Amino acid sequence: ARTAASAILAPLPKIWVIATPGAGRATIRIAAPTLRLGWGPPGATGSTLTGAGGIVTGTLSQGLVEGINATRMTSTYWTLPLSRGNSFSVVGSGTLDRLNYLNKDWFPRGTVINLLFESTGVTVRHSAYILLAGGKAFTSVAASALTLLAKPSGTWIEVSRSPQ
Repeated sequence: ARTAASAILAPLPKIWVIATPGAGRATIRIAAPTLRLGWGPPGATGSTLTGAGGIVTGTLSQGLVEGINATRMTSTYWTLPLSRGNSFSVVGSGTLDRLNYLNKDWFPRGTVINLLFESTGVTVRHSAYILLAGGKAFTSVAASALTLLAKPSGTWIEVSRSPQ
């Protein structure tokens, strides 16, 4: 049972998203729970995260999407789920030439994704849509990874690969 005392003492993190229609940008404010001894209510002790920067401490968790099966892809254009995470566990074999090619499926520019390959045999080809380091294709081996950064217009650039 929740009492008046527990309601007052419970941590209440809050997130505010302040958007101006048509402006193309939003301000996000995050209030983290604080501990304060005494009878007064906690006050805002941190600063707002702005485009100029800010500090967030703690663990940043990104979702892991498992079961992306390269063998079942019907083309070399793959569509990854936008809202389930930034890391994708890929099984099977196949070829990748383009990611999320339809405008409605584009990841926001600046998004970093990790393709984690559990098996050998997926080839990611250098193209106008996936710019790989040195123009060299990436072929997966078991426990390999490719990290990509979303650029404008549904294009990607390689950040890193493992193994080299």
